[in-house]
Amino acid sequence: MSEPIEISFACNDWRNGEPTGTFDQVNVTGLCGDYIEIECAPTTLGRGEENMLRVGRKIVRYLRYHPWAGNWCWDGYVVEQKECELILDYLKNHRRAHCIGGPCEFYDKFNGLEVQP
Repeated sequence: MSEPIEISFACNDWRNGEPTGTFDQVNVTGLCGDYIEIECAPTTLGRGEENMLRVGRKIVRYLRYHPWAGNWCWDGYVVEQKECELILDYLKNHRRAHCIGGPCEFYDKFNGLEVQP
């Protein structure tokens, strides 16, 4: 089993920390052994029963939830690597996501850039 991944969503109102129900930025810690930053079109976010997380039209299971992860604008979730990859794939293919920071190889692959020899 792979190490759990922390994925955080900018989903809270910057003025008071209350949930907005949507996000447009994602931070991932632990995938590719580094920190990844992603921006996307506004996407719905919600928690359900039995540790289920809805990201847009994708539903995944999370292991732990951390409200106000880092500051009150962000909520963090610990997920298995396969769940993280499902979320990132959904964002990339359906929510116009692009990587704005992270390891070069991940950045190039996620953004569909050709790797220069």
